[in-house]
Amino acid sequence: MKLTSTLFATLTVIATAAASAAPSHAKELDTAVTANATEAPAPAAIPELLMMYGYNPPRENPEYCKGFRIEYPTSHDLAFEAGSHQYVKWSVDTTGLENIPLEIFRIRVLDKGQHNYVNVGEHIPLYNDKENKTGSTLFPLNVDGPDGKYHCRIMVTYSDQAVNCVFETVDFKIIHGPNDKIAEDLTPYFEESPAFIHSAANIDDLYTKNQ
Repeated sequence: MKLTSTLFATLTVIATAAASAAPSHAKELDTAVTANATEAPAPAAIPELLMMYGYNPPRENPEYCKGFRIEYPTSHDLAFEAGSHQYVKWSVDTTGLENIPLEIFRIRVLDKGQHNYVNVGEHIPLYNDKENKTGSTLFPLNVDGPDGKYHCRIMVTYSDQAVNCVFETVDFKIIHGPNDKIAEDLTPYFEESPAFIHSAANIDDLYTKNQ
């Protein structure tokens, strides 16, 4: 499947728009802050869970966190090359729900120890296929940590609720090539104005159009 031209076009649009976006503000423990591709001293008030390489502890969801389901990745035997284009896909069922999912607040890639390695994007539309009530986002897996197990953490905003819900994919293995640069200093640091690189285009359409 020849995805290259379509992927670069959609990813470039998102990256350009995000680079100039104003900082977002979370509505829960994982409060959003401004972030940057260059390292900057972290203010004392900024918790580690908001920093690159920072520890982002597991969290138990409130009772209303229902109706959201991760569709991909779900297999436990997946392995990806660092820097390759990957995606996450989800579905939503709002039947009988008092509080419904509204948007994807943030997607991150974390290692098995729950440390932040990639901030994929923020405020991603919930649907790119409203008829089937599914959504997805495509992104480069730019992880500079060591080979090992990683997963995606998806934060979802729900209606009339101040605390976002957290959903995590299964673990998948990331493998680096012989020329890949691996970070030697994993000290948590604060980012400012991150250039999010992802596409909210329907992943099924991308594959169909390029077959």
